[in-house]
Amino acid sequence: MEAYNERNCSHHLRDQTHVVRTESGNERRIFFLYSTRALSSCLYSKETSEFGVSPRKIATKMLFLSKHQAHNMNSECRLFSSLHRTARPLLLPNVWDAASARLVEDAGARAIATSSAAVAWSLGYADGNHLPRSELIDAVRRITRVVKIPVTIDIENGYSNVPAAVLGLVDELVGLGVVGFNIEDGVDAPEILSEKIRAIRSKFSPDDVFLNARTDVYLRGFALGERAVEMSIERLLIYQSAGADGGFVPGLRDCQDIRAIARACDLPLNVMAVKGLPNIESLFAAGMRRLSIGPALFQRAYWNAQHSAKNFLAMGDVAEFFTDALPSAQMNAYFTDSAQGKR
Repeated sequence: MEAYNERNCSHHLRDQTHVVRTESGNERRIFFLYSTRALSSCLYSKETSEFGVSPRKIATKMLFLSKHQAHNMNSECRLFSSLHRTARPLLLPNVWDAASARLVEDAGARAIATSSAAVAWSLGYADGNHLPRSELIDAVRRITRVVKIPVTIDIENGYSNVPAAVLGLVDELVGLGVVGFNIEDGVDAPEILSEKIRAIRSKFSPDDVFLNARTDVYLRGFALGERAVEMSIERLLIYQSAGADGGFVPGLRDCQDIRAIARACDLPLNVMAVKGLPNIESLFAAGMRRLSIGPALFQRAYWNAQHSAKNFLAMGDVAEFFTDALPSAQMNAYFTDSAQGKR
């Protein structure tokens, strides 16, 4: 069997490590594997045997940790799910990287949600399923490393129309500590998203992951007026039957439409902030249970950055950089070992 090394097992590694002290006093550092499927190929090896470490002991320890982690993840998912059924709406200022996630957590958010557009833009890609899967996974790994509250990730259409491939992506992200997912139909027929949801549910129960099914009826203008309401309901009912836990209708803004959709579907309804949206009290009374701001926080932050850069380049004025700015000490404090919520 191939000997263990970081290179041939790097896609199975997590941040955490386990140090085993052998009889000779040597320390052997064993990386925790977040996928038990890696045990056979990466754990039992000539190298570990030479250090006197029992592969059976390591395997037992790691399987225990895997079960412990699964229990913690179930609890976190149930917590996240419960946030959709409280006496106040779940407000999600969507993030795009570790720094924005940590700042939003410190601001008092009850959960962390990403914006797929903001994540893509921050990494130099256009929105709309253009972000490479590897880039998404790396971005999520950095986010989950620094926060303690539940994390839900927007995976667009799952970056594939092959249900098994979508399940594979979800499986990998769950291994990083993610408990919720937004997944959308986009321009595809609702049956395609339904099959993806069923594939995810074949492995993960509602106690494992919260699936927020998004339909783009309003966002893409597939229909108008009453027909838009009817089409949104039709699609959300299909996704609910497939195993979705929530329904997301970006572009929906009229309280009467929100009320009709919320009454027709037994799914907590997610709305995205748009200009002219009614106040939060009216939205909640109409049946909205989750409000996301989408890429708006990113757009506001980067508008400020570009505006300041233009002023500096035009006039050389530095005064505005030192007003209403986060202190370096505060930023460093967010990312010290003692402040990080490592999973």
